[in-house]
Amino acid sequence: MCVEGRVEVDGNRAHRNAHDYRQLPPCPPHTCTPHKPLVGDGLPPGEENPGMQVGANQETPVDELEELRTRIRDLVMRQWWTLGVRARGMTVETNVIDPEALLLLTITVGRGDPRFFDAMLCWLEINGEFINTQRLRNLALAADPLAQAVLSAVAGRLARKAEVRRKWEGLAESWSMPKATPYFLLADGRARPIYDDVDEDFFQRGLLRPPVRKVRLAGRFPREGMAALVLRLRALIGISIRCEVLCLLGGREEIHPAELARLVGQSRRGTQSLLVEMARSGCVQVRADGRRRNYALRPGPLDVLLRPDGMRTPWVNAVPVFRSLAMDWIEMDRLRACRNGIAAPPHEECALARRIRARLAAATNMT
Repeated sequence: MCVEGRVEVDGNRAHRNAHDYRQLPPCPPHTCTPHKPLVGDGLPPGEENPGMQVGANQETPVDELEELRTRIRDLVMRQWWTLGVRARGMTVETNVIDPEALLLLTITVGRGDPRFFDAMLCWLEINGEFINTQRLRNLALAADPLAQAVLSAVAGRLARKAEVRRKWEGLAESWSMPKATPYFLLADGRARPIYDDVDEDFFQRGLLRPPVRKVRLAGRFPREGMAALVLRLRALIGISIRCEVLCLLGGREEIHPAELARLVGQSRRGTQSLLVEMARSGCVQVRADGRRRNYALRPGPLDVLLRPDGMRTPWVNAVPVFRSLAMDWIEMDRLRACRNGIAAPPHEECALARRIRARLAAATNMT
């Protein structure tokens, strides 16, 4: 079922059946409008739209994009598996995981996998108290409107718990879709049919999906290992930007406050003041180079937590990479829909594949 129409919430009804939407006008047949070729994103000049001649034993751009789609999905599933969501055949993530960036990417990637999306919701119900909702809101400002509405629906579900209601209720009222929009998609890009009731939290934000299933495929995040370091630090010292700063200091020999502020997404003045405070603890040291001051972890006090094997903290700046991968995923959905109707220009698929390969490499290597 693919329906579209303005959402009107009836507070007197606890459940709605898919038949209730039959009076809404159906979605118009999908058409693919001409799209401006993708350019930039770090590609050398003149190589934004590379051509490709497909030989007998050479992958087509379509095949390559499908392979890259699988790699993005595997990256997301591997990180959630490492944090406590059960999945088969996954390897352990070794880099420090950014839970907020991962959540936003999963909202986009999870449209094709209802079971895994609901497993993520189950994990959030168990571990949601350690999510930085203010940081999540700030990151979501750059997301697409549908992802914002889904995030509000997720927050509305989590806000039912009395102990974390104040934490999530502000985010729950932030965004919604102006028209009824199916959330889950089939493999060919069409809306997944809904045969039973729709989920109330999603419906109130203009989204159509079946009720969330209790899949029981999630547990608490691990108390050991570097992957869950941000969550472990939050459990120790509370939800604060200090946790990200410590991870970043652990991953660098030394760093200037301006560079650190850029990487953690904070103001320079605020980051400078925070580093001055942290230096008074004796765990962070300052090295003066003329008027320039660089900060670093003092060897010893926090090594057991941040550098247990004597190696630097495997911190990756996941925010820009995951944000770009989410945009690439949306673009792959667009090109897939085009292939169901009008053929997409091959150079678009080739350029997109090159960008995704570069971003996946960045997501799996320390910076």
